[in-house]
Amino acid sequence: LDRPEEALMTYRRCLKILDYDDVLEEGELMPAVLNNAGSLLRDMDEHDEALTLYERALSINEKNLDQLHPDIAATLANMAALYWKRDRYDDARELMDRSVKICKEALGNQHPVTINYRKGLRM
Repeated sequence: LDRPEEALMTYRRCLKILDYDDVLEEGELMPAVLNNAGSLLRDMDEHDEALTLYERALSINEKNLDQLHPDIAATLANMAALYWKRDRYDDARELMDRSVKICKEALGNQHPVTINYRKGLRM
C-alpha cells in the first residue's frame, strides 16, 4: 500500500461503526474487517495490535461459524504469518497445520486455497 496510515484510519473508523451496533459487531463483516486491519498492522510491524484483532476475529468466527469454515482457516493463516514474522516458528506451523486441515475438510485437497495454505506449511 502506498498510504498504509490512511488505510488504517479507514479500518479504525469502520470498526467503530461496527462496534456501535450489536448485530453488526457479531456479524460476518466484523471478522473480515478485523482480519484486514490485522494484516495491515502486521505489515506495518504493529504486531501486538494485529494479534489482538486476529484473536477477536477468530473468537467471533468460532462462535458463529461451523468449525470447518474457511474464514476460520483464513484467520489462523493470518495469525501464523504474524507468528512467523515474530520468529515464533512452532506456533506458526501449528496454526498453519490447523488451517490446512480445515481447508482440506471444507474445500478439498486440490482447492487453490488449500494448496496455498499447504505451501505456507513450508515456512
